[in-house]
Amino acid sequence: MILKSIRLHPFGATLDRTYDLARTVAVFLGPNEAGKSTLRQALHHVLFTPTKQTKTQADATVGRWYPKPAGDHVAVTLVFEHESKEWTLTKRWGAGNASSLTATGAAAIGDAATVEDTIKRFLGHNEATGRLVLSTGQAELARTMVALKEARKKDELEPVADLLAAGLGAASDVGPERLKAALTQKIKAHFGRWATDRNGPELDKGRERGISDPWEKGTGAILRAWYAWQLKKAELTAFADTDEKLDAVSADLAVLEAQMATDRDFLAKGGPLRDGLGMRRVLETELRGSRAESAAMLDIMNRWPAAEAGATAAKEKLDGLQGQKQAIVVEQANATRRVEAEKHKTEFAALLVARQEWLDTTDAVRNSFE
Repeated sequence: MILKSIRLHPFGATLDRTYDLARTVAVFLGPNEAGKSTLRQALHHVLFTPTKQTKTQADATVGRWYPKPAGDHVAVTLVFEHESKEWTLTKRWGAGNASSLTATGAAAIGDAATVEDTIKRFLGHNEATGRLVLSTGQAELARTMVALKEARKKDELEPVADLLAAGLGAASDVGPERLKAALTQKIKAHFGRWATDRNGPELDKGRERGISDPWEKGTGAILRAWYAWQLKKAELTAFADTDEKLDAVSADLAVLEAQMATDRDFLAKGGPLRDGLGMRRVLETELRGSRAESAAMLDIMNRWPAAEAGATAAKEKLDGLQGQKQAIVVEQANATRRVEAEKHKTEFAALLVARQEWLDTTDAVRNSFE
């Protein structure tokens, strides 16, 4: 297999770039973060990493190469020569994953499994050999060369598998990709779904995901603390509304109690009055001989219907008071909730603590990057 060109579209920080490999020797020279390791990773994945994967599998194998901040796929196209034919291999991982392999004068292969089998047959070696021998990192290569020299001194060569395992143990080669991945993971753990430009949750199609519809996945420590703060804040608002309503109920209850006292006084005075009106008939018979007394008794009798109507009205009002009393009992039950409201005030202090923890978390994260 002779490599001729490779295109990254996109892969890592490279959005769309083609590299020419059709030379006797192809040398890529540049400073750190220029993309040399990215190119090596792209070449490895296009040769060895299948595209038919679940989202979790893709995130684990090539997810670190998704374009930041919101990329959901990577794609690589490799042009190579094999058995006097020019082949084009295209792979896409993540969203819309697919594989294709075409050659001059041959039908295209679109089945992902068939593409993988064909490339393995062309290569003639496995993934471990490709990564750690034919395309290896600095630390792995150095360890391998040392092991080969030691084996030569002893006039023996150790198995290749042992040399590759030795290379895997190198801890000194912490490349920029691993450092970037670790930093990205740490930033995501703190700032996941948090928009620093607006000091709030990320928008979802222009809509804020507040506590009524919070983000469920990908949230960092800052957003979780913000959600806790907002929940306590909403609870405090509800408690304040309840306390205000209880004050209004207490005021109404005081008015009703004053009305009941007036009604009780009226009933206490009205009972003897009604008994006296009943005795007036007896007095009217006994004092019939006296005109003056008769006139007075007749006047009393004439006023009796009005008094009886007043008594009836008083009874009806008493019945109404009984209904009011029942309503007052209900209102008193509501008033007992004021005691519970006092408990909620205590929780307000917890809200302040949660908010301070959120502020402390934000400061700690900000200080960790200064």
